[in-house]
Amino acid sequence: MRRRIQDNSFSVVELPNQSRALQSTKPSTQQVTNVISVLSTALGSGNLPFCAGKCDDTPRVPSKVIQGVLTSTFTPECDGVRLSALVDSITVNQVLYVTLAQISETVADETTNSLSSIQLGEFGIENVALVLEVDAFPSIELSLSGDPALPPVDRGNTDTTSLFFYDLFDGLKFEIASRISPGGASLELSASTVPQIDPNDNGFAIVDVDGKGFAVFFEYEILPLLAVGGVSRTQITKLGLRLPMRICVRDCDGSDPEIFYLEGEVSVSQVVGAIPATLIGGQLELVGEWNNPFGLPILNIYNVIAGAEFDLSKAAATAGIPPPSSLTLGATVCLGSSDACGLQDPSAKNYIFGAAYIGINTVVREKNFFFGLISSFTIEEILNVANELDGANLDSLITGLPRSVLESGITPVNADDPTISCGPVNTTALATGEEELILDCFAWVAISPFGENEIESINLNIPKGIGFSGKLNLFDLFIVEAEAQVRD
Repeated sequence: MRRRIQDNSFSVVELPNQSRALQSTKPSTQQVTNVISVLSTALGSGNLPFCAGKCDDTPRVPSKVIQGVLTSTFTPECDGVRLSALVDSITVNQVLYVTLAQISETVADETTNSLSSIQLGEFGIENVALVLEVDAFPSIELSLSGDPALPPVDRGNTDTTSLFFYDLFDGLKFEIASRISPGGASLELSASTVPQIDPNDNGFAIVDVDGKGFAVFFEYEILPLLAVGGVSRTQITKLGLRLPMRICVRDCDGSDPEIFYLEGEVSVSQVVGAIPATLIGGQLELVGEWNNPFGLPILNIYNVIAGAEFDLSKAAATAGIPPPSSLTLGATVCLGSSDACGLQDPSAKNYIFGAAYIGINTVVREKNFFFGLISSFTIEEILNVANELDGANLDSLITGLPRSVLESGITPVNADDPTISCGPVNTTALATGEEELILDCFAWVAISPFGENEIESINLNIPKGIGFSGKLNLFDLFIVEAEAQVRD
């Protein structure tokens, strides 16, 4: 499930050492929370096999059953749930047999045998994944994906043109994804190729981090979903292409190759709203780890994104290329040795992990945002990281400084809480949505004044408003803790 900054109210509380904190509570839609709590009690988190059709046969006949696995995952607070159903295949024969067998197995057998004789019964979809995510803030995400299931073809008696289109269609993956929240609604349709990859070759390939190849997509978005207070609704229609690349930069033939993915996108958008526009643009995203780029020993880069869009309606009024109507920039960085950034042990104080992402949009105001975070930025961390540079010898300086000086800087509010486990961040898993950020491990600030925004690079949703969390310590003489989420 995607991490979401909590929507908090706050009050001011005095803390020791002249510090002040914004203490927060976490409201959510109680009705949704109650439903999720009931589901959690009934299902629990885990896997549940399911089967429809002639399930008592041993072994089961694939054409007479629809079977798969239902996986449920609930947040500890019961404010979010993820339900996914994975099915091997759903063909015409399977659907007809499961349906008609309720009336007569004989009729079901005769019908499916008849369709199989003319090769219609084996059409369908395989590797089906249906995913539903609900949180109590509230938002709903639903996606369906799968590959075409085709009857086998006699390649020796089929012409080259037919084989080309058969292989092309057989190698596609289709996906439908939608999301609904008070901030807006979206629908995306995409078709991607299934790349042919040699598992023994870590070199260049046309494939993204999710295992998909070249893709075409269509998106439709409404912002906001409910237009109130005189705010006009904006509709965005986008058509585009995605071209991913896998690149190996180090130890490609070894046991631990360093691989990252470049995912490029080109799109055309039509915006209907307060500021109508026809936009053309694209973005390039680096997903994965790039350790010590350009030979810099303490720099490690992850999940970089850069994108821009230009308004074609303004091109005729300008000499040359018009200024961009939108910009998206961001990156995650770790300062320290590759080993230190791989372990990310907060007690070692030998790395600085941070991220910053910004969106600037002059056409769709809801898409303006900024988010930044940092693990810890104290004098001790700065000196330990600098000590990794060739020729640096700062051990005596570090040991000679008092703790009040070394601990001066910015840290998370809950840095000393033993119940919070702040292990290494798997940035690739963040980009694929398999993991989420533990925001309690960072000092952070989020600004999204006009609407909710999503940063896929770090699997994070930013609600409308302003939020921040962090602690500033200046030589133990002045300490300020602040934590809040403010909405209009």
